[in-house]
Amino acid sequence: MAWENVLGADVYVDSPQEYDVLKVGVTQVMKEHFYPSFIVLNPVDVAKMELIKDSSGQYILPPFVTLGGVRVAGVPVVENTGMALGEFLIGDFRRAKAFFQRQLTFNIYDQNEDDALHDRRTMTATLRVAFRIKDIHKKAFVHGDFVTGIAALTAPVV
Repeated sequence: MAWENVLGADVYVDSPQEYDVLKVGVTQVMKEHFYPSFIVLNPVDVAKMELIKDSSGQYILPPFVTLGGVRVAGVPVVENTGMALGEFLIGDFRRAKAFFQRQLTFNIYDQNEDDALHDRRTMTATLRVAFRIKDIHKKAFVHGDFVTGIAALTAPVV
């Protein structure tokens, strides 16, 4: 499901940032009666959120950094380079199921040119998995980008 401002069309946030967008996304999932288990972010986006400083150059301790790691509204943040920069995925990942079509298989080859002479081996591994989310659980996931979310939370100039 796409991110939307579930706070209301006339509710805005002063100087919204990435944390505000994620908080609204968590609220959107909870509004659909699901409980988000993870937020997936690009590591660069997490670093940007952690490196915010005040006007005197001092780091501002964000409300989402805890001893156990980064959390937004109590939901753990998972850093993954597979997530595009500036995008996020919030979801109740218990509602997603992985089905193994074929188990993990390993192959070892030593026929590549001079591998046998240099005592080298080429190893390959394959795994086939189907990932499924039922239609009734699609609202347990919210995907969006920070630019759109910040724009939606910013009050229009009058």
